[in-house]
Amino acid sequence: RHLAHRGLVEDVRASIAESGVDPAHVKLEITESVAMENAEQSLAVLHDLKALGVQLSIDDFGTGYSSLSQLHKLPFDTLKVDRSFVNNVSESGEGAEVLETIISLAKSLRMRVIAEGVETVAQLGLLRSLGCDYAQGYLMSKPVPLEELRRRIRETSDWLPKPVLPAAIPSDHVSETRNNVLPF
Repeated sequence: RHLAHRGLVEDVRASIAESGVDPAHVKLEITESVAMENAEQSLAVLHDLKALGVQLSIDDFGTGYSSLSQLHKLPFDTLKVDRSFVNNVSESGEGAEVLETIISLAKSLRMRVIAEGVETVAQLGLLRSLGCDYAQGYLMSKPVPLEELRRRIRETSDWLPKPVLPAAIPSDHVSETRNNVLPF
């Protein structure tokens, strides 16, 4: 809903200036339905946000009603595939056609892809084979309280994830993923 707020770009600009954070380290997630609600207005605001240097991610992709004629105009860096598409694929990979199509679409639009809701090693393997860039979900980490997150950050010296073995994910790896997103 903030996307429709006229002062959004100025609010983001002021927050970046006040915090001193590098805009390249700021990622804003906009749900598909909100981005497509008023596509022309969204397009203008999103381009203004990109001009600030922030990253943009379209969230819950596949749950709204995207117009493909508009989607390619929107300046998103990342497409987050809704968990329902991951969960609808069987352990054997049956039913992966829609997931494969979404990943292919994102790649053709030069976006990175994050699959949400990854809970099994089989899902992770399938997503890797389909060319998905990142996975997010309980397989990597369940949500943790703020103090637990702070503890993990203090105790973890290497934030680069270790390679995931196809048979299992080492328990020490789970605590070393940031934002429960795992790159492939």
